[in-house]
Parts: sequence; structure tokens; C-alpha cells
Amino acid sequence: MAGSFAKIKNKTVDLSAFPVCSNDCIFCSNRPIEIKKISFRHISDFLKKAAEQGAENLELSAMEPTLYPRLEALIKDAHRYGFSQIHLVTNGHMIADHKYLFMVVRAGINKITVSLHSAKKTDEADICNSFLAFDRKIQAINNIVALQKKMPLDLYINTTLNKKNYKHIRDIVI
Repeated sequence: MAGSFAKIKNKTVDLSAFPVCSNDCIFCSNRPIEIKKISFRHISDFLKKAAEQGAENLELSAMEPTLYPRLEALIKDAHRYGFSQIHLVTNGHMIADHKYLFMVVRAGINKITVSLHSAKKTDEADICNSFLAFDRKIQAINNIVALQKKMPLDLYINTTLNKKNYKHIRDIVI
């Protein structure tokens, strides 16, 4: 039923239909070749049917959802279909721009997980293969915290342990 781009577990739809990313993390199991391009209409229709069948939560994940050109419209559709929780899992690059963050939250995002894999700029760069990664993620987190003062919005931090960061996990979580 769900197809290869989404999984329904309990009342949550995990939508993994985003075939591009601005990072190239050393641990990534989601590669662009594994995610086929799917039309906006197909995704929206799928979400509508999932909501009609009782799905309440939507998770936008895999690669980088914020690079999807029609993300705002997709979030608005999901909100209109009745999804009560719309969760964005992101590397933070796009939401480091407070205007972009406000746009996705205004569209219906109410939970954001930022993937942060180190407390050190150089390690984050090595892990993500992006020298911009650390600064953009920290800015994204700061933007979310500022927006939380004005709007309901949950913030989570996701860390993937790997050979470059496991010895420094205490620095990441403290």
C-alpha cells in the first residue's frame, strides 16, 4: 500500500520522498539513487488516503526534505488532510534562514529534529562532508528556540554515532 517512498507505522506516515541532500554524511544510508522522484500529486494523494485511513502524524525524512521545491504546499496539504503532528527531520541548512523556518512552521510543521553529530565544527564538517554544516545547524537551532517563544514548536536533536564522534558523545549531549 505505502509504496517505496513511505511507510505507515501505527498512526504515523514516514515520508521519504526527497532524493537530494546538501550534505554527504559518512554514515548515510539514504542515497539519491535509492529514492525515486515522485510527483507532488502522487505524494499528496497518498497522504490524503493515509489520513482518511486514520494516520495522524507525518514525518518528513530521508535525504533533505527542505530541498523539495513544493515542501510548503505539501505541508499545507498534510495539515488540511488532518495530520495533527507534522515532523520535519532536517540537516538544518535551510532553516538556518529564519524566514524559511517561519514559512514551514506557518504551513503546519510543529516538530523539528535537527541532525547534529558533533560539538566541534571540524568534526561536523568531516562527518557531513560540508564545512558549512556546524554553523548552519547551530543557527537553525537558535532560530527554532527563538520561534518557540512565539509559536508552539517542538525541537529535538538527532545524533548518529559513528567512528568520528563516539568518543565525544558527552560533549554533544551536554
